[in-house]
Amino acid sequence: DLLLQLTATLYRPKKNFHFIRKSLPKYDGDCRVPFNAYFTDKYVKSFQYAPIGFVFGTYLFFGAMQQYITSAEIPWAGKIINLSILFDSDSKSTEPEHAGLGMDAVLMSMAEGGSFGNIDQVMQTPFWTIMLKMYDIRIRNLEQQKQLDSYDKHH
Repeated sequence: DLLLQLTATLYRPKKNFHFIRKSLPKYDGDCRVPFNAYFTDKYVKSFQYAPIGFVFGTYLFFGAMQQYITSAEIPWAGKIINLSILFDSDSKSTEPEHAGLGMDAVLMSMAEGGSFGNIDQVMQTPFWTIMLKMYDIRIRNLEQQKQLDSYDKHH
């Protein structure tokens, strides 16, 4: 059932009149309707009888993209950035004291900063824009931590 939910999430229906929308100046490049958790169960029904190879292939694609995002070196603006720093843990403990909110915390944090607007506007922000912002925040955090550690050593 989870594989069908993943497939239904990634293969949402095309937007109505997409063939016309893609020629408009404000076309955002996304041919799918926006994600809405309310409709996921409805979309799952359309994949109930899909070949298992298609459904499993969707899972493999998702897994490969997750692996790429968490470990690849990506060229950006003439530099190579490594997004793995977003997924490395600072703590020595493998067991967190309290459960985190995961991507919901990222969403709220981005909205709290106001760079991309409120939560609804953040949800409409392109994925790579959010990833680059998170990378920039993380780089600054690591630099501050390095300076703090250096200060602590000398005092």
